[in-house]
Amino acid sequence: MASSTIVRDCDSGEVLVFVKGADSSMFRMSNGNYTNYSKMREECDRFAAKGLRILVLGYKSLGKVTDDEIKWQEMKPTDVEHGVTLIAVTAVEDMLQEKVSESIQDFKAAGMKVWMLTGDKGETARMIGIHCGLIP
Repeated sequence: MASSTIVRDCDSGEVLVFVKGADSSMFRMSNGNYTNYSKMREECDRFAAKGLRILVLGYKSLGKVTDDEIKWQEMKPTDVEHGVTLIAVTAVEDMLQEKVSESIQDFKAAGMKVWMLTGDKGETARMIGIHCGLIP
């Protein structure tokens, strides 16, 4: 899943699409126009090993088009979220809420089964499971 913002450069008139999303989404929608692919992958793996949430950033130019040339109402994400040039990998720590570990332990002690559902990268999910006491 990705999120896009479309802007027009006031000076040049060029229309740009800026996209952010999970590494799995962004690498799929990229145009392959990046020189540090292996470095970006390494950074994603390093961030995931720390349990961080990963965001990859990219952009694409739609050229110098007028509003009359673009049918904004008919545009779909798939129209712009492909052929993206990747420019950065970022990560943030998604802090656990207070007493998550204690709550999970209380549920387990009461005989309840506890499951973790996530869309995170596997390594990120594993580290979060360890931090919250779900995984020993």
